[in-house]
Amino acid sequence: MARNTINQRTVGDEIKDEAIAAAIIAPGNLIEVVNNAGVIEVQNHSTSDGIAAPTVAVEDDLQGNDINDNYAAAARVQYLHFRAGERALMHLANGENAVIGDFLSSNGDGTLQVSTTLSIGIAKENIDMSDSSGADPDGTIIVEFI
Repeated sequence: MARNTINQRTVGDEIKDEAIAAAIIAPGNLIEVVNNAGVIEVQNHSTSDGIAAPTVAVEDDLQGNDINDNYAAAARVQYLHFRAGERALMHLANGENAVIGDFLSSNGDGTLQVSTTLSIGIAKENIDMSDSSGADPDGTIIVEFI
């Protein structure tokens, strides 16, 4: 599938939602819903190796934006709730090296890391960010949710 959309495979209807961004969020980031003084917001998932729902920010295509256009703080973020077997284009953390079949979990900043604990998905391609810098690959990886 094309690398120009976050949603790589959905089984049945998409489960789409939206909320206000607590901070800058990139499409493809793992996010979490939080209550900020009674206001429902979303932020980058904040707990490394922590429990996470498969909830991912998607591109704001209704505004003509693509996967490279971040949401600003206080912007309305579109996101999908993924189910087992569905796939998304997500961000692998700098310093990580994932191969097909590796389990992935939250890195605590919206990106993913290779993990053996509370995994949310499986790598569906090989991506090496172990020597990451601005010249390295875009850091996106196709993830199948478990």
